[in-house]
Amino acid sequence: MKRTLALILALLMVTLMFVSCSDKTQGGETTTAPSDNVSDAPDVTTAKTPETTKKPETTKKPETSKEPETTAAPEIPVPEVVEGIMVYYEDFDYYANTTGSQAVADLLGWQIRNKTMEGELGALTDNTVQYSIENGMLKLLNYDNGNIVGEDSYIKILSDEYMKPAAMDDYTIQYDVTYLASKNAKRYIVLLCNYDGYDSYNSFHLRVNGTANNQNRCAGSWTTYDVPGEFYAAADDTEAKGSSIANKLFGVTYDGSAVLYNKSLTIRYQANHELGPTVWIRDNSAANPEFVCVSKPDAGASAAFYWNMIDSYALCLKAGATIDGYVDNIAVWTGLGDMPLDVSTTTYENTIASYLDAVKKAQ
Repeated sequence: MKRTLALILALLMVTLMFVSCSDKTQGGETTTAPSDNVSDAPDVTTAKTPETTKKPETTKKPETSKEPETTAAPEIPVPEVVEGIMVYYEDFDYYANTTGSQAVADLLGWQIRNKTMEGELGALTDNTVQYSIENGMLKLLNYDNGNIVGEDSYIKILSDEYMKPAAMDDYTIQYDVTYLASKNAKRYIVLLCNYDGYDSYNSFHLRVNGTANNQNRCAGSWTTYDVPGEFYAAADDTEAKGSSIANKLFGVTYDGSAVLYNKSLTIRYQANHELGPTVWIRDNSAANPEFVCVSKPDAGASAAFYWNMIDSYALCLKAGATIDGYVDNIAVWTGLGDMPLDVSTTTYENTIASYLDAVKKAQ
């Protein structure tokens, strides 16, 4: 009996110990270890910086409708013209004596150029010449013994459109000039080709002193088509430059004086489309006048690069400042041969008629 009671008591003790261990492992309170550093400061909660309010999304501008691309107008083909036909001829023989610059310009169908021009770019300078038709010649007064303070003056003879078909190949310009008086011996009267209406062109300006320049004028700068030697327009009878035009025509040595006063001269300007301009002069006072070559283009000259670079073709008469003189027998023809016997421009005008109409419609 005692043995039985002792066994029961032992079982009860084991059961109680098991229950006590089970309670601790299932989350009984634990004592937190004390911190070695004790602070009396209150707990501080660091507030987070509030998030900035996002800017409202801007409304995108509606895409503008693109303008429809304009189709470039097709280039108007330039007609080919045959060699040896007259492009322009004016000898002033069929006009009565006429005074008044605008009256003369209207009669001839020419355009006096000034710095301000309606609907287009103006000339470099205002035109100061007094034009008249006198005894079958065109007279230019731009000095008048000092009564006129003459500027470089331009009067356009033929338009870009009219001249372009001829200028696409070889062509020739010829005119007579007689110098009467000038402020100094460097003045000149000249026909310009490839004139752009302002300050670019090609020209051979023969000066009163018996020298000349075969040059290109582009954007305010001069370059020269020839080089010192036998065919150098600016030669002054020195070994470095060669024989002067005055010497070639009249046998006189260049001294800077006005040796060309009252000399009737014919200037022939051959515009070779590939090589450049060659110039001939004839002294009409000689017993048997013949053309003398006074300038030839050279591939090494400063202007060689500029030949055919000016995209303008108008023909213009320029008075180089303070000078008086006559101009006569203005002729332009296709090719580089002698002047055609038939001076009518009908063939040329018929050839380019439809081209001119197309250009006019496209403007």
